[in-house]
Amino acid sequence: MNSKAAVALAVAFLLVLSLRAGTIVNAATPATGTITTLTPTVTWTGSAPVANPTIGLTTSFNPNRCLTVGYCDLYTLNFNIPSDFATAYPNYFLNISITWASTQYDYDLYVYYNGVQVGSDLLGSGTNYEIVTLAGAQPGTYQIYADNWLVPPGVVYSGVATLGLTPPPYSFPTRSATYVDDTAGKSAGTPFVLTPDLRLVGAQQGACTVICPQDVEPGIKIDPFGTIYAAAIQGTPGGTDFWRSSDGGNSFQYLGQPDGAQNALLNNQTIGGLGGGDEDIALGSPFVLLDAGNGLVVNSTGRVYLSSLFWDGLGVNPFPESITVADSVNRGSNWLVSSTDLPLDDRQWTAASGASNYYITYNDIGVELTGSSNLVMLQSTDGGLTFTNGAFIGKTLGTDTSIFQGPVATGPDGSLYNVYAGPSPRQINLATCPAPCSLPPLPLSAASASAFTVTPAFRGPTNMTVTSVFPQVAVDASGNIYVAWSTGRSIYLISSSDGGKTWTLPVRVNNGPETATALEPWLQAGDNGRVALMWYGTSVSSNSPDNFTAFANAQWKTFYAVTPNALSSQPTFYQVVASGGKDLPDGVVHRGPICTEGTACPSGSRNLAEYSSFTIDNYGFANFVIAQDANTTSGFAAIDYVKQTAGPGLFAPSLGRAIGSGAIALPGGQGSFHFRVDSTPKGLKGSLQYLDSDSSLLVQGGTITSFFISGNTASFTGTGTVSNGKTTTSVTFTIQVVGNKGPATSDTFSISLSNGYKASGSLASGSIRVLSSSQT
Repeated sequence: MNSKAAVALAVAFLLVLSLRAGTIVNAATPATGTITTLTPTVTWTGSAPVANPTIGLTTSFNPNRCLTVGYCDLYTLNFNIPSDFATAYPNYFLNISITWASTQYDYDLYVYYNGVQVGSDLLGSGTNYEIVTLAGAQPGTYQIYADNWLVPPGVVYSGVATLGLTPPPYSFPTRSATYVDDTAGKSAGTPFVLTPDLRLVGAQQGACTVICPQDVEPGIKIDPFGTIYAAAIQGTPGGTDFWRSSDGGNSFQYLGQPDGAQNALLNNQTIGGLGGGDEDIALGSPFVLLDAGNGLVVNSTGRVYLSSLFWDGLGVNPFPESITVADSVNRGSNWLVSSTDLPLDDRQWTAASGASNYYITYNDIGVELTGSSNLVMLQSTDGGLTFTNGAFIGKTLGTDTSIFQGPVATGPDGSLYNVYAGPSPRQINLATCPAPCSLPPLPLSAASASAFTVTPAFRGPTNMTVTSVFPQVAVDASGNIYVAWSTGRSIYLISSSDGGKTWTLPVRVNNGPETATALEPWLQAGDNGRVALMWYGTSVSSNSPDNFTAFANAQWKTFYAVTPNALSSQPTFYQVVASGGKDLPDGVVHRGPICTEGTACPSGSRNLAEYSSFTIDNYGFANFVIAQDANTTSGFAAIDYVKQTAGPGLFAPSLGRAIGSGAIALPGGQGSFHFRVDSTPKGLKGSLQYLDSDSSLLVQGGTITSFFISGNTASFTGTGTVSNGKTTTSVTFTIQVVGNKGPATSDTFSISLSNGYKASGSLASGSIRVLSSSQT
């Protein structure tokens, strides 16, 4: 319990009367119980009458002292089983647990057998349970101590001891859930509708040399105006393939390999190699008249960033494992490459905000702090060209938690969130950098970790690990935080509505015999309480996903689930197989084991690498990029794109909605737009973004003053700001749209501003949807 010393002052007032003359013998109610084969379960309750005087000290648990002083409670268990029980039931176990009401309190659990300690569970505050499982427990007398670590005197706990015949992989309190499986399939229309798979074709290569002709670990992002960006790695030094779609995912244009490492070699930089080891895409905000570097003043729908991990196979790089960053201000048509390499690091994740703020987090492998491994976040204020600020993530430096760090999430206020496992393999931590997340200047120092608030989000029982790649975090439109992870067998989700101070109990996400084993989750959030996840699932079950014999004939599919009420005590999950179509008629993306041991995996077990992913489009539906090797011409993994078009989404129903993104043709260029307006029982809410690049005009609005729907036509007014790159002023706007949910050319968009600007036309790209309450 490396964090418990910090709570000493918080409970000091409880110690004043705790040490007093006399002997306190505190026993549970009832004080004793007996388990036999006929009565396999016993229960009890108890409490500790005084506070724990050893908080903050290095003193080990002393059962005699705790009973004498009164800061623990004792339950005596007689475990009576026949002498031949183990022969008949070789896998039997004794499970002992205690629970209490509030996660703000903390009991510790110690189990002694005939006076000798045989088990303990010492989770910190943030959970409301402790569990000890004793496989093959010997018959005899067990002393069960509930030690008051951080509990006001008299707070009651409940205890349960159970004899079981087949030990589970772990046991811990969870929420129940309602599961609705789409048994009709993703194309049947009830409840989900997803498109068939669309192959994304990257760089063509021949037979395997240094690397093989593959694409894995795909990423996907969608900008406010509907442009879709996708990337996938070939494996260093093969580079990172990059695609763009301007028609809502109906087709994709291959844009080459802009990861920048190749340019570094051509320019004879000291550090540089061929990328494609890891990638991540980030999107900035639209802007007008911004210096994008090298004196280039531009208007843009927003920067597109691509980071790439590379390995110097030429042997000239003193730090061979490094990251480069490239950014584009014209939707990926051209790229600028950062002059700064980030040396000796691994598994980067990125985020962007505003016109030029870019963040990259990674595992530093002994450069920033020699001889140790730490999580680092760096900040660029010039669009990823240089990095001048940064901080360590986590309070305990030198702890190798790196491989278990997940992607970065951005909250509605601009705060950044990251989750990672450690220092215990059963603990997930939430790191928060509050908005505007201004990191301290470089060089890094141990004090820089104060830029982040780090709190435990989940601690599992003693025999659980949460280190399967990768733990996930997402934040919904109301600021609620969600964390998901795989245990190597199932995927769990927890939620927090108070910034990570307290969390719901976990709820299992995967359900049904087809997904008995669930690996490599990906997580997204939408409106309040609405969450979606995807993962690889198979009907084969084993206590370890790396049991290659058990999974030799496993058939893996990509599953997708949406819950509209993730914050509730009993969420509902709508689940569907997302993979499948013309290339994968049975939905199977891989046959055989999926190894989760990284580069230590044996040949053929890591063909899909470590994840597939999805994002949510401007209509609340999922867009997937799925790695699969079940049906490819080369025999190596390729990427399929799949899009949800109907069914459970991440936008909540409303009394009426107008929503759209795309562009209209203008005499000098085009006007790009995105809007969403909702009529709710609490009033109108919505937002608008409109960019006329040729006129250097950017409109952003967040207050809707009127909203009307008539058939497939909607109009709304509101207030916001208009910028020409030099000045920003207040403006009122009037928008009228026609959305037929048909071909893009049948939808129209018009805008009128109080400063006299007007524009209108049929859509050159994108779509508009006008929905009544019965349709949302």
